[in-house]
Amino acid sequence: MEIELLMEGALGKLEPESFTKQLRELGEKEQIKVEDYGDLVQLHLCPNGIISCVYEKGFVSLTAITSYAGAGFHHAALRLMQKIQEESEIDFSLQDSSNYLTHQDFELLEAHFYEWLEEMREQIIGAAFDAQFMIAWDHQSYEPQPKEAHVITPLGYLSYDEIAMNEAPELAQRVFVWNQIEKDASFYRNTALALLWKEGYFTYANMNETTKQIAHEIVDRFEIAYEKDAQIAIPMHAYSELCQVLGRTPQIRLAHKLDETTAFGYRRHHVYYPFHNWRIAAIGTCEKQEDAFSDALILIGPYESENAPWSWMMKATPVPLRKAAFEHALVMDAEGLQGSYRLIKEVDHQVLDAQIVHDEEALQVQFIYQEAALLETALALLKKMTYIKEETPKTQA
Repeated sequence: MEIELLMEGALGKLEPESFTKQLRELGEKEQIKVEDYGDLVQLHLCPNGIISCVYEKGFVSLTAITSYAGAGFHHAALRLMQKIQEESEIDFSLQDSSNYLTHQDFELLEAHFYEWLEEMREQIIGAAFDAQFMIAWDHQSYEPQPKEAHVITPLGYLSYDEIAMNEAPELAQRVFVWNQIEKDASFYRNTALALLWKEGYFTYANMNETTKQIAHEIVDRFEIAYEKDAQIAIPMHAYSELCQVLGRTPQIRLAHKLDETTAFGYRRHHVYYPFHNWRIAAIGTCEKQEDAFSDALILIGPYESENAPWSWMMKATPVPLRKAAFEHALVMDAEGLQGSYRLIKEVDHQVLDAQIVHDEEALQVQFIYQEAALLETALALLKKMTYIKEETPKTQA
């Protein structure tokens, strides 16, 4: 059970576009990034703290899953929702699963987050050694590569030993990015770390405008944290690496160094994208696109600059089940899946055309590549594909 805020109401005569305009104006006034996807509008209060606005059948709902970011985000999201409620002509109802709306006591709100985290802690301690957990992680974006005896969090892998040895208040500092009301040095350092772990492309930071913008934001947030508190620990190797790739002069030189025994960044490894009933294995730094017209997930091999030539592309599409398998069998890592493929040679590239089957459902995967050596990469990714069951083996805490 997540900690969340929910505000909903009937649009009445108000058009969705008019309410979205109000949100954009509020975002500009409050310096909050607003992204408009039509029926979905997102207000980004911090990298892990998002208010999602959804329009459906004459109603509008705003939701914030605050256990993704912490008590500080909960406070900020509630204040913003109340402001929207006060300024809108819509008769909104506002619900708060933590009861902070009622008691307005931030220490009680912190305690509620600690209780939630303690429940997760007890669940993890009592679980099997090979169980896979994600805490405060939006698994709809992607799933990082699992690590034995570790939990996935916004701030990196957290070992079972650390979870067992620390109580909830200490773990909150290691899991949540926004713990206090104010945006202090820890807030900026933690939000930079969260972006680094989730969206760090490192060598490929200049791949496109999105990756470049995120890389600059990571560096900016580390530098703001250092300006606010020169004693705060910074991952200097990762910071310096990004500055070098971006061509920026480092502004931090003598900071306390954060432990970098494990290289920061989930995208340095394989990641898994949820797509329909499938979990698509991908190289973490590849470029992801979705084609709504053909209902396809498209992954493009990482490249260091926008002008760099392409090396490979993968396209996954749910398709009707073929009666006959392709000539080459593919042994899948996951139980209950059958795979087969064929190889097609074109003039300037090659195509691996594969079908992965679970019961009566099929997924077509085409891997288009230029260098023959990439065939092994394609086969390795295909073998890691899995089917998303109703009860996923990963526990979203």
